[in-house]
Amino acid sequence: MRSVSSVLQEAERVSGLAGVSFSMNGKVWDSNRGLILPDNFQDPIYCGEYLPRRYNELDLTAADPVGYISVEKSEAYPGLPKGKYIAVAAISNSNDEAEKELLKFKPFASKAYVAKTEIYMGCIH
Repeated sequence: MRSVSSVLQEAERVSGLAGVSFSMNGKVWDSNRGLILPDNFQDPIYCGEYLPRRYNELDLTAADPVGYISVEKSEAYPGLPKGKYIAVAAISNSNDEAEKELLKFKPFASKAYVAKTEIYMGCIH
């Protein structure tokens, strides 16, 4: 299994080459707990917990929202192999949209692929 640091390094590399923002959405690496939000996170419900990425946009309130690349836990996404750290480059609503997004990253990440999964979109509090 690739370490979180190698996935992080690769995600940042592809981000720079593809011209797409990189963000961990406040998540940090903890050697005992893995990828988590810090213990002093602004929302006390999620302090010290992993919160999966659910949206393609980095800032949902932006006038012109843009996508980004992040590192996530694979088990947060049904149908993906468990126990891995993955780079998520886009979240799309359709296969056609996902395949179009894939074209942005394929020149810089030859192993990039579209994975169909489900993301819970309701309230998480």
